[in-house]
Amino acid sequence: MQKPPQAVKYTGRKPFKDRLYRSGLTFEPGQCRLVPAELARKFLRHADVFEAATEAAERGKKKASTDDTAELLEQAAKDEAQRTEDQNSLQDMFDRVSQMDKEALGQFAKINYQQDLDMRYNVENLRGQVISLIDRFGLV
Repeated sequence: MQKPPQAVKYTGRKPFKDRLYRSGLTFEPGQCRLVPAELARKFLRHADVFEAATEAAERGKKKASTDDTAELLEQAAKDEAQRTEDQNSLQDMFDRVSQMDKEALGQFAKINYQQDLDMRYNVENLRGQVISLIDRFGLV
């Protein structure tokens, strides 16, 4: 059973964007938002800048059509899913590189990064060079 959203009020003096909990929510000083209960619990741990807002809940229910909290949370979830997918793709590439032999590593570097590897090095050294290419230039 999901708990109902809870209103939180930002009491800080400067505008705030949540990066710690990856919600992507922004708060102006004194702004109240209706957020999911789990996220509200996390925000309320920081009593120096957040407080529970009961009167804001009533206003928030009335202004739900103008509140962008749901859209911001949805976008943050999409961004997190994309970030996870990118990390999985990168890890998959590292796993594939760890299985390649010398010849395959040389071909991979030439085809994907237009780099000629010195084939006189051992396979572990060549893997390190290919991994550094991936780190430096990303997946191609």
